[in-house]
Amino acid sequence: MPSQAKAAAVNGLNLAPRPARPPSRQMWYTFHGRKAGWEVIQVLQPADREVAMRFKARLMELGVPIIEMLVFGSRARGDSSPDSDLDVCLLLGEVNPLIRDAIDRAAWECGFEADRVITTVEYTPEEIYRSPLRHSPFVQTILREGVPV
Repeated sequence: MPSQAKAAAVNGLNLAPRPARPPSRQMWYTFHGRKAGWEVIQVLQPADREVAMRFKARLMELGVPIIEMLVFGSRARGDSSPDSDLDVCLLLGEVNPLIRDAIDRAAWECGFEADRVITTVEYTPEEIYRSPLRHSPFVQTILREGVPV
């Protein structure tokens, strides 16, 4: 009879411990009290942080009312491939078609310069913290994984 570990592997489960990430790439971040007690390993590479900071600076030059900017997804988790996009959540004072156009233009410009596709989602604080949207799995993932820039 196979051991439990072999039986688990046979049943499609991998119970082997995950290898630790190198300490130089490890950053612990506790979310702004949003999810008290949740800690997530986040690995936003310096090149990605630089692209995100340039994107944020460009948005501010264009007058986009940014309250907070979070990078989430594979680049924030550290499991991205070279072709992965840079997922950005923008919390804005207001959202309207002119602001969305400015965001799209800045995302294309900054992404093109850095050879990245920047994908954005825009919300107001009311939408993300006080509306039923706050319970969506997508928003919960953003709040859990998001790295502030």
